[in-house]
Parts: sequence; C-alpha cells; structure tokens
Amino acid sequence: MEKEYLNHLLEKRIKDIRNKDTIDQELMDCYGCCGCVVFIYHYNSTKFIKEYGTIEYMQKMQEMKIICNPVINKHHGEIIKADGERYIIYFKKVKKALDAMFDVLKYLSLYNEQREDLYKIQLCIGIGYGELIKVSNNDILGYEVNIAGRLGFILANAQEMLLSHAAMEQLKVESYEYAVGLKTEKIDASDLSDSEVFTIICQ
Repeated sequence: MEKEYLNHLLEKRIKDIRNKDTIDQELMDCYGCCGCVVFIYHYNSTKFIKEYGTIEYMQKMQEMKIICNPVINKHHGEIIKADGERYIIYFKKVKKALDAMFDVLKYLSLYNEQREDLYKIQLCIGIGYGELIKVSNNDILGYEVNIAGRLGFILANAQEMLLSHAAMEQLKVESYEYAVGLKTEKIDASDLSDSEVFTIICQ
C-alpha cells in the first residue's frame, strides 16, 4: 500500500509542477527519515561461483544469512534487502550499526578459522548516514544510500568497514565508545565521494 501511494505522489508531481513543493513536503512527511544505512557485500563471490558452482554458492549465502540475520535483529537493524551476497540494512543510529557489524565480523572470524580461504565468508561493509526516503521495509533511497553502496561494493576490502563523512560526524554526536577501543583512519576515495571517507580499525 505504501509503495502505491508513493507512486501516486510521484505521478502527481509529474503532472502538477506548480505544486511540486507541497507534494514534496507530503512525500517527506510520509516517507522521510534520518538514519543509518549499511551495505554488506560478500567478497569474491564471482570467483567462488566460477570455482565451485552455483549450488555451493547458494549454500554459502545461506550460511551467511544464518550468521548475520540474528545479529542484525539483536541490534534492532531492519533488513531492507537481502539478495544473495548483498544486504541493505537500516539502523536508527550509527553506533547501533557499528555494534552490529562488529558482532557480525566477530562471529565470522570464528566461523572462518577452520575453512580454506575461498570458503571463508568475508564481508565488505559501507556505512552512510543522512536524510533518507524509506518505503516500509521494501526500499530505501538517498544520497547516503548511494555512497554506502559504493563504499561497500567498490572500495572496501574483505572484513573492512568504511564510513562516509556524514556517518563519522554522526558517530561523534552519538558519543560512541567501543569496548575494545576504536580508531579511525581517513582514506582517499575522491573518485567515489565528494567528501572524506573513514575506515574503522578495531584494536
């Protein structure tokens, strides 16, 4: 129902340009929010499928789901999409997202100890924060969604978390403290983002 009403507003916006601001306000009232978006990509999936085939890949993605989903739910994350090796997750706060991702990486580290390199589940994580358009639990859109996706899919290495500048600034507002210590390092991502990008280093 929410998706249908969103389509209705967009069609109305196309036809009624003079009232665009009023329609935009209604759209934001219905679907706008400010929050954190996390993109997770499984590292080296294409190579794995080539070496071991689609069925082995499907099993690996199921194992990833079994590990990740309970941890995400525990930290009150909302899984917007889970398509094979790609996850899109919404959190109200950046610190909740970081807590969840640290736990996911911790469990995966234990899982990977007894596995060959290609069988290990290794994640690339991009995190953004800002104004979003959220359509129930089906879709999420916004500048920081695009940035988080590019950070996770293109720039992050295996088992690495990258934060956008906006996510890093929000983390300061939330006065985040991680139990084992937290260090950030600025990295060059000028080809992907028009602002600073930070990698999270767990000590």
